[in-house]
Amino acid sequence: MLISDKGKIVSANHAALRLLQNRHENVCGHALTHQVFDDEDKIVKYLKNCSRAGDLVVGSLTWRGLNGESIPFRSEGAALRHSLANKHAFVLLRLIPKGSQQASF
Repeated sequence: MLISDKGKIVSANHAALRLLQNRHENVCGHALTHQVFDDEDKIVKYLKNCSRAGDLVVGSLTWRGLNGESIPFRSEGAALRHSLANKHAFVLLRLIPKGSQQASF
């Protein structure tokens, strides 16, 4: 997923949408804080840390499913473009289902 520096979901690939059990029009263009159960302050701080980091920043998000169910994820975020000198940054966010045995690389 691609998140703007303002916390808006700019883009999500098909794999992310499948994991989220949702559709493009319900996710993209909306604020990340409206899509998850997590506290807004936690999300803002996490995205700020991601936008300033050169390495992946590990976190967790509990997504709000299409029917309101909780979908827990481990998240890994990193700046696609660093937020320096008043330039806009984007955060590339990877979602990994909690409990998944996915290997990291």
